[in-house]
Parts: sequence; C-alpha cells; structure tokens
Amino acid sequence: MTTLFPLSEVPKVAARYSYPAEPSVIALVPVVRRQGYLTQDQLFTLCRWKSQRSAGRVRNNAASFVEEVTRFALSATDERARIEPLTLLDGVEYPTASCILHWFHPDPYPIVDFRAIWSLQLSQPSSYSFDFWQSYYQGWRELLLQAQGCCAPTVVTPRMFDHALWQYSYEHQPTNGA
Repeated sequence: MTTLFPLSEVPKVAARYSYPAEPSVIALVPVVRRQGYLTQDQLFTLCRWKSQRSAGRVRNNAASFVEEVTRFALSATDERARIEPLTLLDGVEYPTASCILHWFHPDPYPIVDFRAIWSLQLSQPSSYSFDFWQSYYQGWRELLLQAQGCCAPTVVTPRMFDHALWQYSYEHQPTNGA
C-alpha cells in the first residue's frame, strides 16, 4: 500500500481539508472514551457526520443495544471483535464502524472511505469484509508511522493522515463522468 502523493506532503495536503460538522464529533471524543460506549444520540451524531443517508436508521436500534454493542467493541482485544459487532447495529456498516474505532478507540484506526481508498491506490471492494479491513488498517498504520517519521517535527496524527487521504482524492480523483 502506498499513497498517490509523497508522505512528506501529508501536513500540507491535510491543511486544505474542510468538511462541515466535524466539531460535533470531536466534542464527543472525551465523553465517549470516558463512558466506554456510545449512546444512541451520540451514534446518531457520528452517523449524521459520516453518512447522512444511513443516520436515520440508527434510531431503529434500542438504546441498550447501542450501549452494549459499542461497549463490547471498544473494550475488545481481538481486532475482529472490535469491528464486526458494530455492523450488527442498524445503519452501521464497515465505513461507519471504522469511524467509531477511529474516533473513540485509543488505538489508531483509519476511516474506510472511497476517497482514502483511491488515494492509497487500492481498488474499491464491491463489499467490505474483515480480510479487507485487516489489510487496510494494517497498511494504513504502517504508512502513518512512515509519515510521522518523515514529517517530524510536525506531529502527524491519525486524523491528519485521514484528512490528507480524503483531500488528495477530492482534489485529484476523476469523477465517473470524466
């Protein structure tokens, strides 16, 4: 796995990123990490930011189910047990599940997004699987470490790295009609 742009450019590319509503998600991070789970309202806020189309479906989940599933996933030590139970929630598939881990798990996780996938020169899968996820997050973590090394003393956070991947695609990926 490699990026379409030099890793030394991560801070510069990420600095051009601007996407609305992220502050509402950032505000949840310390609260959810302290709780160890998401409430139904917190999950709705995250889903509204990631995918407005599926956000309404998270309201179909019982509040206790959201709490139990997210508590389990955020405390699990097995990687599969972290991501797959989240997809049991209505309105949550791998991309949104990856957001939950990205924002609220202490380990670094990428957000699965077609833009980031393109910037990493990967083929968009027809459906997501644990095998794809495992390869994706492991390769992403290796690149994150490389970016942190080559960009020092600038601190490249997981969020900054994801911003750069998304922004590069936004600026350079051809549209379907092109």
